Amino acid sequence: MIGLMKSLVAQRSQLYGPLLMAFYAAAAVVSMGWIIPASLAQSSPKPKFEVASIKQRIDGATGSACCLGAGGRLNVKNQRVSNLIGFAWTMKYYQLAGGPSWLETDRFDIEAKADGSPSQDEMKQMLQSLLEERFQLRVHQETRQLPVYALTLAKGGSKLQAFNEGDCVKYDPSTPAQRLTLTKPRDLCGFNILTQGRWNASGITIQQVASALADITSRPVIDKTGLSGLFNVHMEYPEDELSPDSPGPSIFTAIQSQLGLKLESTKGPATVLVIDHVEKPSAN
Repeated sequence: MIGLMKSLVAQRSQLYGPLLMAFYAAAAVVSMGWIIPASLAQSSPKPKFEVASIKQRIDGATGSACCLGAGGRLNVKNQRVSNLIGFAWTMKYYQLAGGPSWLETDRFDIEAKADGSPSQDEMKQMLQSLLEERFQLRVHQETRQLPVYALTLAKGGSKLQAFNEGDCVKYDPSTPAQRLTLTKPRDLCGFNILTQGRWNASGITIQQVASALADITSRPVIDKTGLSGLFNVHMEYPEDELSPDSPGPSIFTAIQSQLGLKLESTKGPATVLVIDHVEKPSAN
């Protein structure tokens, strides 16, 4: 299993920031069916980028950026391939299994352009095609019994804030000024934003709440609250304390006191993306 070190959480938050959290947020962690090879999951050929350039970084830089821009553009700077795989298949990094160690160490720049103005889902499929063709990537999905957290209501019930129209603004990728600038109280609608021990979101579902908690705790979170509708979240939590047995404040005590929710450790079915084969791409 790759990408399981707790020190990677902060690095992943940079990738799955305000521009990307909504794309991950809707992903359920519970598999509902058979084991289906990801290469066979599409009933029709996946769309592809018209042009694409891939270059491996050798300068040792640590800063990174990603991903989807307006006009069918993909802009990737100094990213790990494991990050890109997770993004393309809407999988969190701890849901990736197998693969060589260089997936977590080597970094790449990718620039690609699609014809027309494809949707976000189509762009993800194009990224899948690019990884399959240029990195010879082959993956399949499995359902495994893994340690998970069940999200339940704490004593006294939910303290989640109800969402009202006007609490947020809709994200417009053609408006660069929106990027990384909006904070409480007018966040981007439907986005989980996790930065430096702060969690801001407006107009998110309980499944998106569970998804954000999965990012924070590095473990799948299954919603058992029975809640529906849209909510706002504005809370603070200690980034470095992720143990439910901690005598001091932790994310577990924070969500109980601030959100009226509770995380209970258990085991359950979780979807895992298994990396069967991958190669470093040839230079452009």
